[in-house]
Amino acid sequence: MVNRKPNHPETLQHGRPTTKATVLTLLRDAQGHILSGEAIAHRAQVSRVAVWKSIEALKHAGYPIESIENEGYRLKGNWTDDFLYPWEFPGREDRFFYFDHIDSTMHRARQLAQQGSPGGAVIVAEWQTGPVARQGGRWDSKPGGLYVTLLERPGCPLTEYQRYIRFAQQCLGQALEKEVSIPVQYDWYPDIYVEQKKIAGIVSELHALDEQVQWISIGIGVHVNDAIEDEQSISCSRIVGKPLSRKALLKELLAAWETQSCE
Repeated sequence: MVNRKPNHPETLQHGRPTTKATVLTLLRDAQGHILSGEAIAHRAQVSRVAVWKSIEALKHAGYPIESIENEGYRLKGNWTDDFLYPWEFPGREDRFFYFDHIDSTMHRARQLAQQGSPGGAVIVAEWQTGPVARQGGRWDSKPGGLYVTLLERPGCPLTEYQRYIRFAQQCLGQALEKEVSIPVQYDWYPDIYVEQKKIAGIVSELHALDEQVQWISIGIGVHVNDAIEDEQSISCSRIVGKPLSRKALLKELLAAWETQSCE
């Protein structure tokens, strides 16, 4: 039996990216070469004023963009980023909610659901001040980890909601194995372990009416590059011996979540 996992054509079909996303893609593709404002505006199909505003916003967000007088713009080479801004995920920007810090991405997902937000929303934070954990447990949400909640409106029978949790665990495990290159363990549902140490946890919340799930939020926390003090846990960066990209991990997770069947 296949759970009725909703398809979000406006998200999965990748609608028009924002100007910031388009400008950033063009500058990255230029690989350090200068692009004129006119050329960017033409290719992005926006005004030069819109290009200038996007460039200034990207600079403010931390991107090393140089403005060369009478020539144009370029993105400095030899740098790496791990930004989780909405425009780093083109096609999802209208339902991608980014916070530098927040009490909990789960709390924000509940607010969005209660306000009528459609399914397919992604809520991300750099760190959390009051993260949700199962059964009164504790989850450290320090900078460097990946903290994300997925909001869906499946309309499935209440008896089937666990399929979503297991599916999230499966998608996260696949993404982690690709990035860490080490098999993960699913022995302690719904968390994920490597070499008997916890690297990721999953929590969930739902609202049902007449035995039908109206919305479900799935919170995911991954120890990517954050410092771990708990002896029972470990970060991905410690496993592989170098920092890993949270952005790459999240992209892998979302790709699996949005394209695979929830069985």
